[in-house]
Amino acid sequence: MTALIKSKKRVIDHGEVFTPQHIVDDMLDLVADEARRVESRFLDPACGNGNFLDTVLKRKLKAIQEMSLDYKAEFELNCIKAISTIYGVEILADNVMECRSRLFDTFSSLYSQYFADGVNECVLDSARFLIEKNIIHGDTLRMVTVEKQTPIFFCEWEFDEKGHVRRRDFLFFDLVSLADPKPIREFQPVHFLKLRESYEI
Repeated sequence: MTALIKSKKRVIDHGEVFTPQHIVDDMLDLVADEARRVESRFLDPACGNGNFLDTVLKRKLKAIQEMSLDYKAEFELNCIKAISTIYGVEILADNVMECRSRLFDTFSSLYSQYFADGVNECVLDSARFLIEKNIIHGDTLRMVTVEKQTPIFFCEWEFDEKGHVRRRDFLFFDLVSLADPKPIREFQPVHFLKLRESYEI
């Protein structure tokens, strides 16, 4: 049985209690179609070590596997799209690292298994980059990052049919407060295999 706490001190200091897998499954079953749709976005504002988000990613990847995909590149693009839709905020640094690792391992293990003849390192690097950007070490209640105490912003990743991605950044505060939030930054589209070298800020 998976432990629901790491220590009593963390429960007292941070209220840290992990969501059991059966509850995660029950929650996602309520939105089963959205949990399988590649483009649907999910945010966990207290993501812990990733129980909820990892399950979302697994459901999306399973849906991608069930699609009729003719090319390796099509599979890769859909997987990167799925990863780009998963967001989390977590106040404890070790949980952030664990969550990022879980998400990456879930994708990379499937990818390696699916294409045993070889994986594209650029695909893996884009997956890492998106996970690093989307899983934020921050304080949701105050809407600031933990290390720099700067306002949290989320990157929106919009894909076209040719695999180009347009990034737009939105303040967390604006997303939850405004009916029509405006981006604080916009970037020129780049190919999904060149995300890190193009968007490394």
